[in-house]
Amino acid sequence: MGRKTIRQEIREKEAALKHAENKIKGLQTSINAKNHEIKELQNLVNNNDNSTKELKELLSAKTKDLEQEIGENEKIRKHMQTKEEELTTLLSVMTEKDKQREKLNEDLRNKEQEFENRVREKDIEIGEIKTSLMAAEKELQTIKSRSFWQRLKFCFQNY
Repeated sequence: MGRKTIRQEIREKEAALKHAENKIKGLQTSINAKNHEIKELQNLVNNNDNSTKELKELLSAKTKDLEQEIGENEKIRKHMQTKEEELTTLLSVMTEKDKQREKLNEDLRNKEQEFENRVREKDIEIGEIKTSLMAAEKELQTIKSRSFWQRLKFCFQNY
């Protein structure tokens, strides 16, 4: 999985988390409003109003709605927690990949340095060989020129 893919997934998961947080805030607002309605209804029930039975039914319905919204809120929290865990996992994978990449880069730099050192050593060896070769060529020239003069001298001595 490439870095771009991981980052894209992280952005998507962060957006999903943000959406879930907004949904939770909306549900919290709704829950608070329902709680307020329930309290008002309880106050009316406690005042022994004539329509106590209707109010109790309304209170029961509002309570069920509230419980349902609380259940949805809990589902969203669990989903958000799962997304956070996935995000944490992706971040740790990305961190591990970065560490591996850094180690590979360090190994590559070390190998490049070793290679450069070997090239320098070989250049020195080549220089030494060239120097030896030039000395050998000079000595060969000296030997050739001596033998030429010795042959020439031999020729003149025989006359």
